[in-house]
Amino acid sequence: LNGICMGFDADRKQYSERVQELLTTAEDVFLGLFSVELSLMLLVLGFPFLISPWGLFDSFIVFVGVVSRMVFPLVSAPDHLKTMLIFRIMRLARIARAFRLIPRLR
Repeated sequence: LNGICMGFDADRKQYSERVQELLTTAEDVFLGLFSVELSLMLLVLGFPFLISPWGLFDSFIVFVGVVSRMVFPLVSAPDHLKTMLIFRIMRLARIARAFRLIPRLR
């Protein structure tokens, strides 16, 4: 679902203002869910999760998402800094991680 929203968001300017608002809301919801997931992983697995490759990857992706959604708008960053689409797309790699955790999908 997040990937579909990101696909629509890539061409955001062609949509009406209402659709743009929905895409922004969806992005905020997904970022919130990923942040909660990261928090729960840290709570359950502790510090070792942070030094694992997937833990570092997840932390980096959530950090970039928070910076791009909350910090850049406050400091009026130029458009080229706001377009961190490649890092947002990296979140989709988390799906591969989910497949790795489900034995039937290996």
